[in-house]
Amino acid sequence: MPVKYKLAMPVFLRRLFLKDLHNMFLYFEAGGPKGSPADFKKIIPDALSAEDWFRFHGHYSNGEKIVQ
Repeated sequence: MPVKYKLAMPVFLRRLFLKDLHNMFLYFEAGGPKGSPADFKKIIPDALSAEDWFRFHGHYSNGEKIVQ
């Protein structure tokens, strides 16, 4: 069955009331992230991955300790 979609909120209201969300939509409509993690690490060499960040803090978001 073909899927029909429509805007949940008109773009002008999104732009007027939800500026951050509007800019995020524009970013992804324009193609989203264009680099790779390796390119990002060249600019910020000490950036942490999600796993490294949780290991640094010692627990997951639910409070469970990370076994090392």
